[in-house]
Amino acid sequence: MQVVTKDGKKVQLTICCYTFARANIAQEHAIRNAITKALATQGQAWDLNTLLNGIVTGEISRDLFKEVKTIYPTRRVEVIKSKVEQVAAPVDTR
Repeated sequence: MQVVTKDGKKVQLTICCYTFARANIAQEHAIRNAITKALATQGQAWDLNTLLNGIVTGEISRDLFKEVKTIYPTRRVEVIKSKVEQVAAPVDTR
């Protein structure tokens, strides 16, 4: 999922969610929608450094787990990959 931070940077995040048992299709869609909404909200509120610190410390995973566990019993939610897609253009100092 792609997240746009407060400072305009685009970050591609890959999230992995493990449940205790097999969820049905409706529950899988609800889990994906909850993760998407939560990440979009957090991404718009944070700048790039805060977002990366949240990934490293596990704060984002913890917040996502709290959102998802109300939908279906969840073992863990992790950010397994992150990639900065677009950074602001360099400033011309001529």
